[in-house]
Amino acid sequence: MLALKLWLLALSPISLGLPMIERQGGPNNVEFEVQESNTSPLLSGNINLQKSDLYQSATVWTIRNYWSVKANYELIRSEEFYESTYGYRISLVLFLKSFQDRNYLGIFMLLQPGEYDNNLSWPFSKRVTFSVLDQTGNNNHWSLTFDAKEIYDKCPDCFNRHFEKNNKGWGFPTLISHADLESTYNPYLRNDTIQLRIITQ
Repeated sequence: MLALKLWLLALSPISLGLPMIERQGGPNNVEFEVQESNTSPLLSGNINLQKSDLYQSATVWTIRNYWSVKANYELIRSEEFYESTYGYRISLVLFLKSFQDRNYLGIFMLLQPGEYDNNLSWPFSKRVTFSVLDQTGNNNHWSLTFDAKEIYDKCPDCFNRHFEKNNKGWGFPTLISHADLESTYNPYLRNDTIQLRIITQ
């Protein structure tokens, strides 16, 4: 059972020099806490984390076999990774059917204990942008942004340093609708694969 504290804050995507699409009404970003039993592992090869060449602090999460993953899992969790060289260690949780609206994908970032924590500034105060990448080459990425510095008071535990594994994070329960992601001519779902990018600045 998910333990949820729904502190809602309406935000519009913030431009980072990339083409972005803004949903009508604006997204909500919330705190959430996930229990380990709610996260189903995936078969090897379905998730691949790699650094983007475009940004030093960008990571792309490639999810293959999308239709099978969606049919079999409520949510999936990425492996832990560093968001930049000598940076913060984080993991991502993707809801295939969001707890707030099952017609949407939701995504959240969780800070984890890392090797470089003694040398980093705390609390975490970066701007975070999640994008569903346009795979046609047109760069019409679907992106939503939150600023950790501006919302720290709403969830200190989401952004403070953690000395043990952390299951509390912040993100968007309505990142993109299934209708927008899965429509016939959409640029985001190609060859049964979606790509999610996180940029920290």
